[in-house]
Amino acid sequence: MESRRLPVILERGGSLLAYILPLVEAIYFFGARIFLYPNDTNLKIFFLKYLQGVVLFYQSNMYLCFGLTITIFMICTNNSIPIIGTKLPLTRFIRMNVVQAVLVQVFITCIGQVFLISPNFIKNSVLGTFIANGCFFAIVGLVFYSAFLIALGRYPRIPIITESARLQTWAGENR
Repeated sequence: MESRRLPVILERGGSLLAYILPLVEAIYFFGARIFLYPNDTNLKIFFLKYLQGVVLFYQSNMYLCFGLTITIFMICTNNSIPIIGTKLPLTRFIRMNVVQAVLVQVFITCIGQVFLISPNFIKNSVLGTFIANGCFFAIVGLVFYSAFLIALGRYPRIPIITESARLQTWAGENR
């Protein structure tokens, strides 16, 4: 029987690309608070030059990005195209990491929404800056941690999310 495995570069590269979604969410929810509020002009220029385009694209195409995320999640959990049902040659490694990245994105969205609806006296205080910085840099650290382990060919272990991703991919294999 012939193995339909993807080459290692595609397998790890696809897994790494999935972690762009959580980074975009983090930049959307916390980027302006971190880069525009301090009195550092270099941070402001960096945000306006490089990251504002990402935020504006995500803001104007939010439902398209949401649909893309749901489609990617369905493809990776079921290992097939949702409506057609055609099986794909995705390995468990890429499926697990992509599902994990999507679940991290959902978690970030929840945290970002709670931050947005919090009262202004919390958001615009030192506490709000501390929360935004903590969330943003924790997400960036999580993405770098995951990217490092994926480059080594190992699964990143994120406490609740890894087990959820494992259950989702296992349920998709047993259908």
